[in-house]
Amino acid sequence: MKKFLFLMLVTFYYVWGDTPVLVIHSYHESYAWTQKQHEGFVSVLNNAKNIYPLYSTEYLDTKRRTFDQAYEDEFVHYMNTKYKGYHPKLIYVTDDNALHFMLDNKNKLFPGVPVVFSGINDLSLKKIVEGKPFTGIFEKKEIIPNLTLIKTLFPKEDEVLILGD
Repeated sequence: MKKFLFLMLVTFYYVWGDTPVLVIHSYHESYAWTQKQHEGFVSVLNNAKNIYPLYSTEYLDTKRRTFDQAYEDEFVHYMNTKYKGYHPKLIYVTDDNALHFMLDNKNKLFPGVPVVFSGINDLSLKKIVEGKPFTGIFEKKEIIPNLTLIKTLFPKEDEVLILGD
């Protein structure tokens, strides 16, 4: 909770008044997780006093498209073309691929603009973002404690089916 409040305070500081915010999601627009992340971020800002952000939103679509160097290069070209002369005051990214994209390309695309992130699973990125104008929320998966809890709740079960992407 403290990290979330800090994240919102940083966001409020950078998004005061009629200022542009660039949002980059790792996945596609209709992916439920992405929708919830976007709605949560936008609703907090839209309900705050004296904050009137203007959003531009992009989707890397990496559930359907492999996020390799060729695609990243194409997306940088697209962003340079579309956002030439655009100066966001804040960039918000969701999930690992969007954060990787910004770590690799922020200085080429939007130098000096701070980045706020959420939904990051790759905990090794903590060291990479240290000292950079990046802040956000990492997700730590608690697999063993959850399996232990399942075994406690359902002691007769001996199989677990995991569905994931």
